[in-house]
Amino acid sequence: ERLLPQILKSFAQTYPGIMVDVTIDMSIGLKKRMEEQRLDLALINCATRPFPTNGEVVYRERLVWAGAKCGSAHRRDPLPISIWEDGCIWRQEAITQLERNKRPYRVAYLSAHTMAQRAAVVSDLAIAPLPLSYVSEDMAILGIQEGLPELGSFDIQLLTASQMTGPIETVADSIRASFAERSKAAAA
Repeated sequence: ERLLPQILKSFAQTYPGIMVDVTIDMSIGLKKRMEEQRLDLALINCATRPFPTNGEVVYRERLVWAGAKCGSAHRRDPLPISIWEDGCIWRQEAITQLERNKRPYRVAYLSAHTMAQRAAVVSDLAIAPLPLSYVSEDMAILGIQEGLPELGSFDIQLLTASQMTGPIETVADSIRASFAERSKAAAA
């Protein structure tokens, strides 16, 4: 939602002669397409704990609980959460931590897109596990003080085909450079 447009724009400006086809899917679907050799490269979200890929970690970000600014959804019992479908590592981390901490919850919003999660959060109907960079001004970061378990981090991994042509390597290098720049900016 935030990273891909920047990466694609930068690449298109730098290499206007290379055509790029984009497939958006959950990480598990992209990984399968890579195994079937239907994609040349893929960016997938992975838990920072061991994940069965040979991908290159290009970015790491912290997950946080996001709630509406001045909201009260986090005080409800059971806790209303807005998450993705099965297979999403953000969902897995949130549910694992809630269950580990014996915090009753209910899946109030289920969507395959962060826009729906954000809508549920901003309207104070639920809270959601989101990357720190996704938290906007109309949201608040929630944590231990609000009775919520801490969430871990996740990695974005770059998967590449075993045999890459020059243009594909150029795309991969552009992706690496974009994430390196983002990491540098986040550290500043």
